[in-house]
Amino acid sequence: MELKITGKGIKITDSIQNNLKRKMKKMFHGLKGIISIHVFLSIEKKRHIAEISVVSKGSVVRANDVSSNLYVSIDGVLRKIEKHLRKIKDRRQDIKSKNGLAAKNTFDVQSDMLVQV
Repeated sequence: MELKITGKGIKITDSIQNNLKRKMKKMFHGLKGIISIHVFLSIEKKRHIAEISVVSKGSVVRANDVSSNLYVSIDGVLRKIEKHLRKIKDRRQDIKSKNGLAAKNTFDVQSDMLVQV
């Protein structure tokens, strides 16, 4: 997994990097297939903007958050990304389980046909 952190109007300090890495390591620990993560932090007037793009095998997920504090913006955007990734993961699991049920039902119908003959 590649992590890229860029800033506009802000210097990316070690504390910001360590905070992001620690939170992302905790969040993306169980997720497989993530290729890269790009974090873009910026300050415009008194607005702190955090944007994240997550590129995985099947999709690209983007989110942003704006607040008056940089760390609050980072926490908000991470919550949004986590919610979206969980939704994608649940959809994939539902599709897999539906496909498994369809295969099982096909097998049951075939076995019933063998018994009836």
